Amino acid sequence: MTLSQSSSVTPAPLDSAWPPAHIWETMGAADSASWLGQIQRDRARRLELDVAETDLRRRRPRADLQDDDTIEENREPPPEVKPLIDIFPGVSAALLTRVFERKLKATELIRFKEKSVTELDQEDRVFKMTESGGTVGFKKAAASLKDWGPNPQTWTSCFLAYLAVVGYLFGEKHPKAVPNLLMFMRQILDFAQTYQWSEAVLPLALNFHQYILDKGELSTDNYLVTGLFREKYLRHNLTLPAKSPTNPPTRPRQARNTRSSNNETEICDKFNTTGCSWEGCKRRHECTACGLDEHGASSCRKKKYVVFNPVSLSLIPQGQPPRPNTAVQYPVFNPELRRLQSSPSPLYTKGWSNLLRHYPGDLGSTIAGILTFGAQVGYRGNTQFRYSSNHHIHEPGLITAKLTEDLNLGRVRPASGPSFVSPLRLVSKHDGGWRRIHDLSWPPGQGLNQGIPDSWSAIEYMTIDDVYEQVIQAGPGCIIIKRDIKDAFRIVPIAEDNQHLLAFQWNNSTYVECYLPFGLATAPFLFNLFAEALHWILQCLLPAFYINHYLDDFITIARSPSPSDPTGPFDKIYNRVTDYLSIPRNTKKDQQGTCVTVLGIQIDSIAMEARLPPEKLCRATLDAAAALNVASLTLKQTERLTGLLAFCSRVVRLGRTRLQSLYTFQAAFPHGSSGRRRIPYEVRDDLEWWRNSLSLFNGVLLIDPCRRSITHLYTDASNTGQGLFYFSSKSTLDCWLAHCHQLHPSNAATLALAQDAHAHINTNEVDAILQGFLLFSHHWLHHTLVIHTDSSTAHTGLKKGFLHGPPNAPLKSLLILAAARDIHIVPHWLPSGENKLADALSRPLGIEPPAWFSSRAPQLNTGHLKLLWNGLSANTRSVYLSVQRNYEKHCALQNIPAWPVSRHSLTSWLSARLLGNASQKAVKPDTALADLAALRAYHIDNFLDDKLFNNKHFRRLIDGARRLNPTTKVRARKPISRDTITKLSAGLATLPLRPLEMPANLLDDLNFATACRVAFAGFLRLGEFTYKTEDLSTRSIFSATKLTRSDVRFSSSLDHAQLTLKRSKTDRRHEGVQIILAKTGDGACPVDALQKLLLLDPRGPDAPLFSFHRRPFSRSNFLSTLSTKLRALGIQTDGYSGHSFRKGAAQHAHDSGILDDQIQMLGRWTSEAFRVYFTTNASVLYKLNRQFQIGSPAPLSLQIPPPSPPPS
Repeated sequence: MTLSQSSSVTPAPLDSAWPPAHIWETMGAADSASWLGQIQRDRARRLELDVAETDLRRRRPRADLQDDDTIEENREPPPEVKPLIDIFPGVSAALLTRVFERKLKATELIRFKEKSVTELDQEDRVFKMTESGGTVGFKKAAASLKDWGPNPQTWTSCFLAYLAVVGYLFGEKHPKAVPNLLMFMRQILDFAQTYQWSEAVLPLALNFHQYILDKGELSTDNYLVTGLFREKYLRHNLTLPAKSPTNPPTRPRQARNTRSSNNETEICDKFNTTGCSWEGCKRRHECTACGLDEHGASSCRKKKYVVFNPVSLSLIPQGQPPRPNTAVQYPVFNPELRRLQSSPSPLYTKGWSNLLRHYPGDLGSTIAGILTFGAQVGYRGNTQFRYSSNHHIHEPGLITAKLTEDLNLGRVRPASGPSFVSPLRLVSKHDGGWRRIHDLSWPPGQGLNQGIPDSWSAIEYMTIDDVYEQVIQAGPGCIIIKRDIKDAFRIVPIAEDNQHLLAFQWNNSTYVECYLPFGLATAPFLFNLFAEALHWILQCLLPAFYINHYLDDFITIARSPSPSDPTGPFDKIYNRVTDYLSIPRNTKKDQQGTCVTVLGIQIDSIAMEARLPPEKLCRATLDAAAALNVASLTLKQTERLTGLLAFCSRVVRLGRTRLQSLYTFQAAFPHGSSGRRRIPYEVRDDLEWWRNSLSLFNGVLLIDPCRRSITHLYTDASNTGQGLFYFSSKSTLDCWLAHCHQLHPSNAATLALAQDAHAHINTNEVDAILQGFLLFSHHWLHHTLVIHTDSSTAHTGLKKGFLHGPPNAPLKSLLILAAARDIHIVPHWLPSGENKLADALSRPLGIEPPAWFSSRAPQLNTGHLKLLWNGLSANTRSVYLSVQRNYEKHCALQNIPAWPVSRHSLTSWLSARLLGNASQKAVKPDTALADLAALRAYHIDNFLDDKLFNNKHFRRLIDGARRLNPTTKVRARKPISRDTITKLSAGLATLPLRPLEMPANLLDDLNFATACRVAFAGFLRLGEFTYKTEDLSTRSIFSATKLTRSDVRFSSSLDHAQLTLKRSKTDRRHEGVQIILAKTGDGACPVDALQKLLLLDPRGPDAPLFSFHRRPFSRSNFLSTLSTKLRALGIQTDGYSGHSFRKGAAQHAHDSGILDDQIQMLGRWTSEAFRVYFTTNASVLYKLNRQFQIGSPAPLSLQIPPPSPPPS
């Protein structure tokens, strides 16, 4: 009876209630009728779902290119979608727009596959020839089920990309959407472990997803598949001989068709491989190797090995040293036991002995003993039998399915006596599936694993760094080959007298493990013995390859591969060896090429880069986003998230600097806690970095592509200060003693500690390195910087990329600076005795007077001299010293005593100063007047009488010089008007809204524009908000004298800001001056500018208020930038100087009608000098003069003509 004869009901192509054709043909009449009856009963129930589900078989009608979809693709995407276009370059803007507008169909998810935009466009269009010879484009039909592939890989990658888009667009408004969709994806992948993918799970996934989309409820708490959908699609159970959804047949389609019949003349392939459990199978169940019906070929001990004869081919492995991890610490097999009977292990004992007979050790006999007698697990604990119930298992069907499979394969058998019963649990795998774990560590402290010494299970695993090094040795473009052993632990048998130790209970029955289970402490070590042996064999036969293994994963790097067949030589030997040893190969995990994922890291030998693969990148981004959508986390959630991000940090630049807060947060949980803790601010800050910046910082280079200059930085810290210096070199091994000749004071700094003196010495040590970066890193662009420190904490932090506790803050800042300026850091620890120079620089003596000053008054004590020296500023002392030395030189030439100053010596020197002579030029009268203050300062410093300088005779001499000398041309000093301030700072309105989007040039423009507004509104002198590089060398003095971020305070209503000047020209007592800056809200508002500065350029409270990116905010740099900006505005720069802001402010105040004494108060003038800063407008003078002459004011429209030139 055929399908068409049995009923008029035509099965739908996607109806999972119908069995495959080759099974239907073998059914009897009763079985067929039972199937048909069930289908008829289910029709009514399916009608209830037809309203909600999408008809996958319906194709869209073809249309011309100018249809609605084309118009949608050509229109401008919404602003919310535009950032996603750069993040997903292979996804069209129209598709992203459909997600944003919630018009996406579930079948359109396939368009999220990683392809270029051109490829996507070509896929979406088909072209047809018209009668006139032209072509007309049509939209392609919707994707069919075949386009999704035979396994969940395509759907999973597309769904993860879709989740990333949904999280970006709707994460804030609907925080539960992404986690709930992730749970839906996990459930679909669970179904794929039990049911057929293409025939059952994929239709379920697409239809239920469409059902969710049609409801339009992103905030729904539960997206799990409902019972109606599960009953409709998941009709195949494990009793049906369904092909594994993740193991498509490798034979050609034609061969599969010829073997699809179910007749008694053929041998069952499934019986000879994984075991056949179908009750309706009529093929012969007999071994293809020996002909017996007791076992299949996979467990036959009489196999006929004719494929590979190593002796005849002269391929006897030898010549390689012994492998690590092969020294056993306990008897791993017991030769006194009887041999294993009918062991289903596929491994060929004699083959292992043959290939290992030249191994330099007893590994061959160890492996043969394990295969013959079974492995001893190494338990030495209490022999009393015990029972532990299973952990909570949310999908018991998976356990039942896996147990059925293991029973059929002989990996598990029913227990025959008292046993050690340990619990089972399900653990999720990275690919979305589940693994059955035998929890042999339960109960804590009393489990089976606690009875096995730790040293017996110790393994020294290979690391990803080993692979990096081999890829570097092999060179760019090398071929990476990855092969995997199938079933791994489950092919190594357990000794019969140890099997009772590995018992578990399921459905009221007790079973024991016959092979190494997942969860046994010694299982990795025992299996690794076989992996090490295979490694040694392959390395002997393939000496030209770099070979590595990590348990069941074998990673090989071809040093000089053949261009035509790069993997052929390896595969030829590998396949023949594994066939001979009967090692099952997991071909679905095979990878080869120049870009292969190894141990979860994608290695690209073309770009010589290691990075996260797309699926792990998406997973980390989504997990960080999911954590940000909740207010608190449990310990288990925190451990899982921290573990994932810690793994990612190995190939994410600056990733390790963003982990310390997570480690601290995790450590705050009590041991074994099940409660939740609120996520602190610093953790959220780091999680936002992971979510937003992970894709930008993904990838590290294996080879540095640029040739870098080498610089050495030495730092040290003490309880009173920090010292550092640097020099250039040609070698990373140089020492500062060999470069004393090139050490320059400008390359060193001594920083006094004041406010942070209470910080721990470890924090100060790391901060000393940070200060070196802040002061000098603009000289180290693209350099290799060798950092020498005698602090083990600083050295460890530089190597690991993070530290615990307060030292991590300066470490994070310096690593960010290093990344921004492409500085490659090489940390080097040295003993304190070799760091003497930096140590000496780290111990400042305070503001001590120089030697020349101390020599003038040797009778004074140290404290007296220090106070006296600091009575005047260093700049004033420098100017006065020059004048005093000029006076001393004049007196020496005239052969008259210089000190104390006499009437004769002073008049002689002052006359020469004003009139000039052969040894000096004449100075201006005002300069000579200031020179008198320098000589008077000497008298004050040395307890000499200074009444002589009050004599008006010297003033009369200076007035005479003014009469004798012609008036010199006064240099024009133009004021900067408020309109010019508005133009200079117009760029503030177009700045980005986030600090991460601010490049260096915009930060410079922000600081300059804000300084202009504040300087104008506050009548600031240039020296009050600028500083030199050397001012930063002593942080305590800088904070006490210069403008810093902490000197800005905003009112509660934000209607004004208060600026504190700690030092100013007219503040003689250094009490500080408070300047009020009112908010105006226009283009010259200083308050708005300060708010933007603090938001977009965040810095510490002791940082300078204004700064440039790669140069100090000095007077010269500020004026240079001012000239550049004025020229860009078309304004001539002649006449503009540092006084222009203060002069412009005074002029604007005068023009606004503010009284003179009020202008004097606003500008903080203490004399009448303020009057020279402004002039009365000529039009005002004209109106006043006209009113004086005729007695009436001038009309408003009257304009004064420009003045005529003076008569010649």
